[in-house]
Amino acid sequence: MQGVFHYFSDEEARTVHEESLTFLSEKGLVITDDAARRYLMNWGCTCRDGRLFFPVDRIQETLAAYPLKVSQDGRPRHTNRGFFTHLDNLREDGITTMSLTDCRHFIQLANGLDAMDCTLLPLSDDSHLQEAIYRLAERESRKPTIYPVFSLEDAHFLKAHPHPESLHVLLGDQLLSVDSVITQQLEILLPTQCPIAITYPLPLDFAGLHDDYFILMGNIYFLVLLILARSIQPDARIYYSGFLKNNRRSLGFRTTEDLNCLYFHTAQSQMAHFYHYPAILWPDDLSVLNDGDPDSIEKCITYYSLIEMCGADLLAWMGKGIHWQSSSFEQLVLDHEIVKAVKPYSYVYSTKHLPAVLETIREDEPQNSYIFNDPKDTDSVDCLSAQMPAPQSWLYSSQLKVAIDEILHGYFKH
Repeated sequence: MQGVFHYFSDEEARTVHEESLTFLSEKGLVITDDAARRYLMNWGCTCRDGRLFFPVDRIQETLAAYPLKVSQDGRPRHTNRGFFTHLDNLREDGITTMSLTDCRHFIQLANGLDAMDCTLLPLSDDSHLQEAIYRLAERESRKPTIYPVFSLEDAHFLKAHPHPESLHVLLGDQLLSVDSVITQQLEILLPTQCPIAITYPLPLDFAGLHDDYFILMGNIYFLVLLILARSIQPDARIYYSGFLKNNRRSLGFRTTEDLNCLYFHTAQSQMAHFYHYPAILWPDDLSVLNDGDPDSIEKCITYYSLIEMCGADLLAWMGKGIHWQSSSFEQLVLDHEIVKAVKPYSYVYSTKHLPAVLETIREDEPQNSYIFNDPKDTDSVDCLSAQMPAPQSWLYSSQLKVAIDEILHGYFKH
């Protein structure tokens, strides 16, 4: 990929590692949570002037304790298209541009990834799609899947029991603190042997502007949370996680900002593999890809192709929607396929997201209509409110599930 963007080299990864050790051992970190401080001090940290200092030898021991295995299923992950090969740390000369044809093949390439995280966001209007993706991936894909999960707080709000198989540890705005929520979640979930994705504290709006600093600070945070997780559960399964942010929201590589961001994300993956950890990258919000655009499928698949090109092992947040917006992938399914596939058996609509579907609903078929209403959307019209009980979540029909499975089958077929 030489000439497209700068790959993060092995030498740079080693430099970041050494600088991280220097920072942790000489400058120290402010840890605000008492439980986290207690775990870390039992592990070997010393406290001076309110900061914790980490002994280098103990950090190295903690890193060395992890089995040297990148792929979960034991297979080398190599697409044979000039991408990064993780098991031997070699880069091959390959394609220098990515066409839409390449992007359309990405879903097939995704079978080379370690796993697919179908994690649900609370109150997201695409849960039906994510469940379909999960079922399809479980049935059709060679890769293992991580089941949708709610955070502890979200599960309490939704009165749903959290499925402890995946957790993204999000650090919030304070760059030098670990809050009590992280410690609580680690204490509860780690003993269940669930995989944990330790996520970069990436200031999304500034990605590409101060990459070297963010790479260093992100790696420092990974090491701290790794130590914390290992202190709670020595054999915890850890992913090295990061955001994928395309500043210009463009299709492919068009701007210097895009390339700078990709440099940052290749650095995340390279640091993961430097430590022999699987790397996971996930978009901050797929809805930035211009919902409803006729080219949304190409844009969405391009976005995931960026993850592939950045060297990640885990494809995460597939079908993610946020702020009551449909993601591009969901928009693809609903706008381009579902309307045709489910007629005349069921209809799915919200006045905010699917006005085209709304126009297809006939008043003489109310018994076959299924409503996806946004509770905060006062423009939505629930014509079945008198006929159907109030839903605990979104209502969708068995026909719709089947239709989504059939539609997605081609994209995940290996």
